[in-house]
Amino acid sequence: METYHDKIYMAIFVTALMPGPTVNFTLLSQGDLKFVFGDGPNKPPTLSIGGSLFLSLTMYDLNAELAALLGRPQRLFSNVEIDTSLVLTPERFGSVNGIFVVSKKDKSLVKDFQLWMIKNNPPNHVEYIQNSDHMVMISRPLDLGACLLSLAKKFDFSTLAN
Repeated sequence: METYHDKIYMAIFVTALMPGPTVNFTLLSQGDLKFVFGDGPNKPPTLSIGGSLFLSLTMYDLNAELAALLGRPQRLFSNVEIDTSLVLTPERFGSVNGIFVVSKKDKSLVKDFQLWMIKNNPPNHVEYIQNSDHMVMISRPLDLGACLLSLAKKFDFSTLAN
């Protein structure tokens, strides 16, 4: 969105991290994570694993042992590299219509965190999908489709150049 802001009319964030000019990736990725230092202890971490507290309380809340067994490492990108090489400006990134869709029962990005992102990086518009979890396209596909259709009707695309 920073590079091609003039070609993007609308960015819809559904159960996603919403960075912006005042909220960078480092700030968004803080939390209950464990890190693996595959390149050595003096190098940046290479993998992250959801912390046991996060996994047991949210993703696998019925079985903490299952949470410990099913937690899988994820390859990390360098937040420092992204924060320094990808600067999001209000003039470019901020010129794209940002829409955030709040998933009311998302246990991965809890409602308070979603509302924090909205408060600290206000989008142009916020939609709410009731009874949806982190996988809105699976838990409430018709509601998500209706939401996207409503957004398409609500925003005036006639101003777009061909």
